[in-house]
Amino acid sequence: MSRFVLVVLAIIGAFQAASAAPEPLILGVTRGFLDAARTKVGAAQGITNAAIQAGSDGINLGLNSVQDVEAIKSNVLRGAVNITRNLGSEVITQSRNLANHLPSAVGIRGAANLGLSAAQGALDLGANVANGVFTGAQALVNGTLGAGRSVNSGVTGAAQGAVNAGGNVVGGVIGAKANAVGALQNATAAVRSGVRGAVSGAAGAASRLVGGLTGGLTGGLTGGLTGGLTGGNRLG
Repeated sequence: MSRFVLVVLAIIGAFQAASAAPEPLILGVTRGFLDAARTKVGAAQGITNAAIQAGSDGINLGLNSVQDVEAIKSNVLRGAVNITRNLGSEVITQSRNLANHLPSAVGIRGAANLGLSAAQGALDLGANVANGVFTGAQALVNGTLGAGRSVNSGVTGAAQGAVNAGGNVVGGVIGAKANAVGALQNATAAVRSGVRGAVSGAAGAASRLVGGLTGGLTGGLTGGLTGGLTGGNRLG
């Protein structure tokens, strides 16, 4: 009977040791690696988007510089045309003043004024055409630069969208794996908790059984010894 008690106690001890064993290390290590990988994916996604945006900002800065240079050039050219027109108009005005002192006989004065008026008209027309050409050239450059900005914005958005989509896919796959490992950890913890409860219950039952057996053995031995001693005393 004592051998049976020892075997029961050994079995209970083995179950208790197994239920108290720590969680498998591979699950925690795997979860840690997956979480670190997901963090790295997010960081790489942010760095790539920042680099793309920096490149886009650089292109826009270059386009703005070209536009500023074109504006300065156009303003200088239009200013030169206007100065030339003003100088020419002043010369024509002074010439007209001189022509007004010419004799009106034979139409000399009228012919001179007519020529000066024609010169003024040609000067104004040439100035207006030149200014229109320079203004049109600036508008063309600005339109081209605006189209370049639109293309740059579209390419930047598409590139960042692709980076985000790829990062989300990779992050989602890693996250799914991490969640699966987490679910396995939770399931393992639940099973271990159930096993602990069962082992605890079995240990209690076994302890009561061993206690009963031990009590019975002790009671039997005590009664036997007591009876034997009492009978011996009577015989004596």
